Amino acid sequence: MKKISLAVITLFSISCLTAQTAIDSLPGNPSLPSSEHQLAELAALEKGNYAYSVNDYFQKPNQSSFEFSPNGLYLSYKEKDENNKNHVYVKNTETNEVIRIIKEDKNLVRAYGWANNSRIVYIKDKGGDENYHLFAVDIDGENQKELTPYDKVKVTILN
Repeated sequence: MKKISLAVITLFSISCLTAQTAIDSLPGNPSLPSSEHQLAELAALEKGNYAYSVNDYFQKPNQSSFEFSPNGLYLSYKEKDENNKNHVYVKNTETNEVIRIIKEDKNLVRAYGWANNSRIVYIKDKGGDENYHLFAVDIDGENQKELTPYDKVKVTILN
């Protein structure tokens, strides 16, 4: 019984020494925080007048999901309106003309992508049942067509 206890004590001592050695090998000295004076000197180096709120930091961007057409002549993106609806727009990179091609209504546009240089496909919930349907639209906003007009269909864009 005494031999087992001695072995346990020896192992405990070795593990404590190993843990202390690991702490001692950390870079720097974490027990030395900067003084108030040092922090004030560092803050005094800042020359700008920056006032950011927490809302600014966590705010979602107004524009997102940027994608170039395969030929690079058009840029598509989502942009929020005043009601936080994300409509899809296409911008001609040569003329800078912008056209809204997909209007988001009560059902969200979940994803979209370029089918070719003149057509975009997108998935959207139809009727709120989370069975997403596939749609396609020309880059001028015309010729919109549902490609999966079936009940209980769930579609996703893989690539």
